[in-house]
Amino acid sequence: MSIDVDESRIVSLQTTLMKFPSSSAGTDIQDYIASLDGIRGISISIVLLSHAAVPGFHEAGGIGVDIFFVLSGYLITTVLIREYEKTGSISLTEFYRRRSLRLFPALLLMSILFFSYAAIFLPDFSARLRETVEALLYVSNWSRAFEFGTSSFLGHTWSLGIEEQFYVLWPVVLVCLLGLSRGRARAFSVALALAAAAALWRMGLALHGASVMRLYNGFDTRCDCVLIGCALAFVVARLAPLWPIGAIGILITLVTYELNCFLPLMAGYTANAIFAALLIAGATKKDTYVSWVLSLSPLVMIGRISYGLYLFHFPIYLVIAQQFRLGGWDLDAVALALTAAISILSYQYVERPCMQIRHSSAWAPTTRWLAYLGPSCLGLGILYVIYNLL
Repeated sequence: MSIDVDESRIVSLQTTLMKFPSSSAGTDIQDYIASLDGIRGISISIVLLSHAAVPGFHEAGGIGVDIFFVLSGYLITTVLIREYEKTGSISLTEFYRRRSLRLFPALLLMSILFFSYAAIFLPDFSARLRETVEALLYVSNWSRAFEFGTSSFLGHTWSLGIEEQFYVLWPVVLVCLLGLSRGRARAFSVALALAAAAALWRMGLALHGASVMRLYNGFDTRCDCVLIGCALAFVVARLAPLWPIGAIGILITLVTYELNCFLPLMAGYTANAIFAALLIAGATKKDTYVSWVLSLSPLVMIGRISYGLYLFHFPIYLVIAQQFRLGGWDLDAVALALTAAISILSYQYVERPCMQIRHSSAWAPTTRWLAYLGPSCLGLGILYVIYNLL
């Protein structure tokens, strides 16, 4: 989960045509949609409840991640489309630079803090080094899928790997599609076709006995959720009235995950992504009831720090549980308080300054090298995966 807490400030999602701010702008307050932060707040809450083993949410963490995937695909596609509408082109270098500034600093902070602690207090130094490297190279998902690593403390970074892999590939595909005649219609159709292909591929692997780890963590078996978000960017206004179906559907999938873990491996991920897309569509219209609910201050506040909450909560829970022998409500209370404190500090002193830098034209020449960071890490990660599979 690496959903950009600030992308909803970049574009106005009230209409199908949205304004793309200049590179010198910070955040355009009139473009801010609080309900999208509210969706992030709900999504991260589901993940936290799942990892805290709260009854009724043991298997539900995947639902929160699926919602993040859809929202991520929707927002990045919207941003890229608006850039193309305004300038007639898309700067991949600028896109990758912005992504690196938004996502990598907090990930690096979490990795440094974890590895520093692990080097002193945790056993099996080589295993902790390995999973830190996998997280920074955005390949934890493949390490888990093929089960050649030991990503116990940083296993949650599998979702960051899927998103980073998608960020490298989708903008290139979108640039090519938008350059064709009827580019928007073609891009919409391709996104849906690829999502359907990924879902069918996952079902085929499941029927042929692929492991749950392979199906849950593979980029090829989970990218349908992000692609559905990409498709949503082209039809969001039309789908907004259907938000009640999305809300009810997500509630149903919460129950389904608990009753039958095999169903999500089949059509469940795709269905949940469609429900999430409908809910997001409704949230973008300020005159809907769902938008009002999702704009409530507590949800918005949680949503704004959701990236930090996701990054820090899992290693904190495991360290406290294993090193300090806490469990039950004591573990939840201590871990949640510590996670919230670190996440707030990360947002205030790491993420927010980097978000301001990425929208400043004065910083663009200095930080342009960051455009190569994500693709380079991923390239090294692919070599790392190949080496471990040989």
